[in-house]
Amino acid sequence: ALGRELVVGRKLGLLRFGGGTIGATEYERSTFGAGYGYRWGYNDVGLDYSYTETDLTGTPALPLDIEFFKTHRVNFGGNTQIGAANISARVFYTDVDHRMNNYQLRTPPDMSMLPLPPFVGTERRDVDVESDALGFFLKSNFGVGRGDLGIGIDGNFEEHSGLVQDPDAPAFYVENFNDATQDNLGVFAEYFTELGDDWFVEIGVRYQRTESDADEVNAQPADMCDMGMAMPGSPPCRVQELRDTFNNADRDQTDNNFEAVVRFDYSVNENLLIGIGYARKTRAPSYIERYLWIPLEVNAGLGDLNNYIGNIDLDSEVSDQVEFGLEWNFTRGNFNPRVFYRYVEDYIQGVAVPEMTPADMVSTMANGDDDPLVFTNTRAEIYGIDAPLRYALSESFVVDAMVSYVRGKNKKLDDNLYRIAPLNGRLALTYVRPSWSVTVENVLAARQDKLSRTIVLDEDRSSDEETPGWGIVNLYAQWLGDSGLQIRAGVENIFDKEYTLHTAGFNRVMPSDVAFGDRLPGRGVNAYANVSFSW
Repeated sequence: ALGRELVVGRKLGLLRFGGGTIGATEYERSTFGAGYGYRWGYNDVGLDYSYTETDLTGTPALPLDIEFFKTHRVNFGGNTQIGAANISARVFYTDVDHRMNNYQLRTPPDMSMLPLPPFVGTERRDVDVESDALGFFLKSNFGVGRGDLGIGIDGNFEEHSGLVQDPDAPAFYVENFNDATQDNLGVFAEYFTELGDDWFVEIGVRYQRTESDADEVNAQPADMCDMGMAMPGSPPCRVQELRDTFNNADRDQTDNNFEAVVRFDYSVNENLLIGIGYARKTRAPSYIERYLWIPLEVNAGLGDLNNYIGNIDLDSEVSDQVEFGLEWNFTRGNFNPRVFYRYVEDYIQGVAVPEMTPADMVSTMANGDDDPLVFTNTRAEIYGIDAPLRYALSESFVVDAMVSYVRGKNKKLDDNLYRIAPLNGRLALTYVRPSWSVTVENVLAARQDKLSRTIVLDEDRSSDEETPGWGIVNLYAQWLGDSGLQIRAGVENIFDKEYTLHTAGFNRVMPSDVAFGDRLPGRGVNAYANVSFSW
């Protein structure tokens, strides 16, 4: 079998919402791919390659826009059977070359208080990023008793570098990451089995070792202090202090994490299943959270207007979650509610940098934020409910409904978590025919006034104190032909409602019809179409 794909996306205009347009929202992206697979008996092997090229693309919630993104992905793997065991194996490689800037799609900021060449006037910036990753996966499944046992090993080895420059001052540079590496190696086992005729059990365990490291860094302001061109205590010498502290620290860190899951499902009858489960999950700190040595607007897409600095000594997050759910199937549909509670020890979140420290002074004097944050281990709890429902009114009309509520708290800071969606829901009515369908959908969200004090309310540049409730109506249809041709089309927000998603970031772009620091609004009327063919 031979597979190919071609996906091209292009939007030259600005994204429109009920109150105007959002600056820096044009985009251009292309994806090309090819793959070949061969199967014989119980065996198969395949090789896939894809290339994604993103050209000038706006990201208004981030401090810079994408100038280009060039990503190569290679995936090679297969399956075979040896005796009673099914073996799956895969090797993959990813290579990324990426650049961002803050002057092609937006007006660069003028935020520094320093009378130095890189900071006089507007601060134009280029950021060059390189990243590559090599990984593998190997798993064997075989029958044990009345169940299936799977054991395996996997790994992912990645490296990241980033360099900040000023096109107006060629001597200026900041190595925000220099060969920051994160190597993950894990072993796992999972077992699915039946206990009698009514009980089903899933048990899984996993051990993962994460080794992180980064090379020494430097920056042009620190060089100035080294050469005696800046006075002790000045911002350049504060950068020197940050650099030397980072370079002299033990950057080689190891996280040993253990994970487990246990789930029991009880079949009350052929229509009702009750499930209860427990899971322990872990997350090692990312290279950004650990190795960002100077306060910058680098936060892995949080889009919250804050400068961040990393923390080499972070511990891994450890999450314990319990959940209870039902799967109820009845004559005309199904209802599957689920409630959960999760407690996260060593939850990683930004907290205020102590005043008058080198990081605070550099951020205030040079980088435009007098309230920078440092990634820190805290404690959090998250709980909520999801309740999807499907009901067939007749052979031709089907109703789908969904209600979701999540509450997130930082227990250590006595604060709300950032970017937790409010109570929200969906109600859709679909007219179904054998080869086509039409759906009208109402999406709603309640007001969200439980904002993070640490991340949002204490940030002076953010004007958002709450997100109002909203509701929009969407209309979409699909046609599935016997030949393999598929056509999908729709119109979102057909009444051009002006609304704001609470999980959206904050606008950093000028000019724009959205004020700087306001949460980005949802888009206005949006029409789309998709045509595909499969064989």
